[in-house]
Amino acid sequence: MFKEQYHKDNEKISPDKALVHHLSSKMKDASNESFSYRLNRRAARGITAVVACAALLICGAGIVDLVLKSPAKTGMDMPASPAALTPVQQPETYESIYLTVKDKLQSYFTVAATNGKEETDNAVNEMNFTKAPGAADDSVGVDFSSTNTQVNGVDEADVIKTDGKYIYALTEEHIVIIEVNGAEMKETARISRNVRRQTEDRYKTNEYQKQAVDLYIKDDLMVVVNSIHDYSSVYSSGDVTKGSYDDFVYSHFSKISVSSSIYDITDRSNPVFISESGQSGNYISSRMVGNVLYMISNDYSFPEPASDKPETFIPSLYRDENAFVMSADDVAIAENPQSLQYVVITSLDIENPGQYISSKSVLGCGANIYANTSNLLIAAHGGEIRTKIAQDGDNDIYSCTESTDLINMSLDNGKIGAPKTGNIPGSLLNQFSMDEYNGYFRVVTTAYKYYHSGQKTSAANDDIISSMWNNSDSTNALYTLDENLDIVGKIEDVAKGERVYSVRFDGDIGYFVTFRQVDPLFTVDLSDPAAPVIKSALKIPGFSEYLHPYSNGLLFGFGKDVNESSGWVEGLKLSMFDVSNPSDVTEKQTLILNKYNWSGASYNHKAILVSPDRGLIAFHADNKYVIFNYSTESGFTQRAEIDLGNAYGYSDFTRGLYIGNTFYVFNERHLNAYSMDNYARLSGIVL
Repeated sequence: MFKEQYHKDNEKISPDKALVHHLSSKMKDASNESFSYRLNRRAARGITAVVACAALLICGAGIVDLVLKSPAKTGMDMPASPAALTPVQQPETYESIYLTVKDKLQSYFTVAATNGKEETDNAVNEMNFTKAPGAADDSVGVDFSSTNTQVNGVDEADVIKTDGKYIYALTEEHIVIIEVNGAEMKETARISRNVRRQTEDRYKTNEYQKQAVDLYIKDDLMVVVNSIHDYSSVYSSGDVTKGSYDDFVYSHFSKISVSSSIYDITDRSNPVFISESGQSGNYISSRMVGNVLYMISNDYSFPEPASDKPETFIPSLYRDENAFVMSADDVAIAENPQSLQYVVITSLDIENPGQYISSKSVLGCGANIYANTSNLLIAAHGGEIRTKIAQDGDNDIYSCTESTDLINMSLDNGKIGAPKTGNIPGSLLNQFSMDEYNGYFRVVTTAYKYYHSGQKTSAANDDIISSMWNNSDSTNALYTLDENLDIVGKIEDVAKGERVYSVRFDGDIGYFVTFRQVDPLFTVDLSDPAAPVIKSALKIPGFSEYLHPYSNGLLFGFGKDVNESSGWVEGLKLSMFDVSNPSDVTEKQTLILNKYNWSGASYNHKAILVSPDRGLIAFHADNKYVIFNYSTESGFTQRAEIDLGNAYGYSDFTRGLYIGNTFYVFNERHLNAYSMDNYARLSGIVL
C-alpha cells in the first residue's frame, strides 16, 4: 500500500523552475571557470592552489589497487552496479607523475616548451625544497557543551571552544582566551588572528596573508587552523629603462595553503607557540581523533610543470619554514583524471608534531568529507552520465545526469591507507549525506536530469548546441557500498521532482528529507545493506534542513515552514518526530517561528546547540539568539530571545554554549553570560 500510494503522489509533482535556473547558472559558472597560475619562487610555505575546488569539480584517484570508472558514459544507461574497473599502476618516480600531469595539461592549457629537457632531478632548484622525509575534557567536573559534531569521538573545528573553565574564541582580529566562572569573565591572553605582510617596489608587489579560521582544544594544547594566501604582482619584460609601465608585462602569482599552528596553553595567560605544519591547497575541512589531527585541502596542479622541479607538479608540505614536496609513493594518479587538482590529506600527532604521521594525495578534487575513527570518505562531482535518447536530424539528443566520485581511505591512529574509489549517480547535499556503519557506507544523493542537443563531429566527441534543464525528472536515491566502494544495495527513483534537504543516519536506520511543497521524511531500514527498505514517508508542510537524533525514539528537525498553497517560506520551524516505530513515524510536536526568516543553522550544523540531557535547543535567528526547552509533555517552549544588534546580528560566527548553569552567547566581538534559571543577563565583555 505504501509503495502504491507513494507512486501516485509522485505523479502530482511539477518542476521547481527557480531551482532549475539556480542550478543551471551554478553549473555554467563552474564549467566556464578558467585558471592561470605561475610559480612564485619563494622559499616559504608549501606550493599551493590558485582556485578553491567548487562542489561541481571532478575528483580523480588511483594507486596500487586504486580503480576508477569513466565518469562520462556516452550512449549507455548507468549500470545497475559499477562497471568493470581498470586498475591503475602506482607511479614509481616524480618523473612518471610529471609525464602524466604534463600529458593531461595538453587538453587544458598551452604548456610552455621545455627545450627538450626531460631529466628528473629530485633536488629542486631555487626553492630549497627537499624530498619528503619518510612516510572534551570531563576532568573539570562541570557539565559543559561541546561543538555539535556528526560522529561521536571525532571532533570538528569551530570558531569557539570551551573546556569547562576557559572559552577560546576567534574574534575579528584575535584568538582570545577567557577564564570564566559563571558571571565572572576574565581575558587571560590574546593572539593575533591575522598576519599580513606587504612589500612593494617599483616593479613588484608581494602580499602575504594568514588568517585563523578554526580552533581545536585538546587538554593543554590549542590547534589553530589557518588559511594562507601569498600573492605577487610583477611587471616584467619591456624596456624598464624607459621608466614607463606601458612597456611592461603584468604577471600575477598566487599561492594558497592551509596550516595548523600548535600552542602549549598549560599557562592560559601565556600561550607558547610550538610549531606550524602546513600543506598546499585550499582548506576543505579537518577532523581530530584523540591526539591525531587530519587536514584535507584541494591543491591546484600548476599549468607549467618542469621536470626538474617537482614543486611545480606535486603537492607540498611544510613544517615551520622547511618546505618539501610529497613523496611520489604518496601521490595517486588516476588513469583518466578530469580535474587538475590534488586532494591532499595529512595526519599529525599534535603532542609530537615533529613530522607528519602520514600523507596522501590524489589527483582530483574533494568537496565534502565524512570521517569516523576508522575511515575518511571524500566526495566530489564525478562527471556527466549521458544516455542517447533521440535523433533530431544531424543532432544527437542526450539525457544526462551528474555523478559523484568517492574516495575512501582507512584511518588507523594517523596512518592513512591507500585510496579506494567508487562512483554513484547524483550529487550530495553535505557531509551528512555520507555515513559508515558495520563496514558499509551509506550515501544519499539527488540526481538532476538535463538534456543536451549536439552535432556529432567525431567518433569520440560532439559539439553541444544547446542544454535544457527539466527538474521534474530529478530523483533521489540511497546507496549502500562495501569497503571497496562497490554498490551492494540501493533505493532509486525516490521523490520525483524534489531534492534532498537533510540527511541523518542512526545505526541501522537512515532518515532523509526531500521537498517541493510538503516535507516527506523518509525512514529507511538499513539492517540488510544489500536490501535497504523505505519503511515510511511522513508528509508534512515545510521541510527540515537539519536532523539530529534526540533521545528515546525521537528525532529533532530544524528547518522552514512553507505555505502549502503558494510554496513560499513563512518562517523557521522546529519539529520533533517520533521514530520509535520506523514503519509509522509521526510528527510528535512542532513549533512555527513566523517572526524569524533566517538562521545560520540552516547551512552550518555547528551553529545550533542541541542537548537532549538539558532539554535544550538554541540557535541564531535573524539578529537574535533564541533558546528553547523541549519536553515530551510540553513540547517546545521558548525561554529567551537575545538581541544581537544589527552590526553583528547576522554574523556566521555567532555561537551559544553553556558551562554549568551559565549560558554564554558569542558573536565575534562580544561574549555575554546569562543565568539558565531565567536567562537574565549576568555580565559581558568586549573582545
